[in-house]
Amino acid sequence: MSRSYKKTPVIGHTGASSEKSDKKHAHKVYRKHVKDNIASSHGDVDALQDLVMPIEEEMSDTWTMSKDGKHYVNLEDYVNNDIVYDSIQKSLRK
Repeated sequence: MSRSYKKTPVIGHTGASSEKSDKKHAHKVYRKHVKDNIASSHGDVDALQDLVMPIEEEMSDTWTMSKDGKHYVNLEDYVNNDIVYDSIQKSLRK
């Protein structure tokens, strides 16, 4: 796959390659809150039915994650600047 590139030149705003660790941490916090809510019912079926589960967006904030979104890159704007053009080309490799 030495010649394969992304067809759409979209890259992250920051230098972070992935948000995997941020997402793992957010899901871990969410699962802990759900587990604590279920444990607080002490096996009572009526209490389980009345339980309000947390919303996943309340546990994590997408603005604090490392990649902070994506943007479209127009390669024609960087043709004259070899250093930036090469780094963008490198980030578009699969």
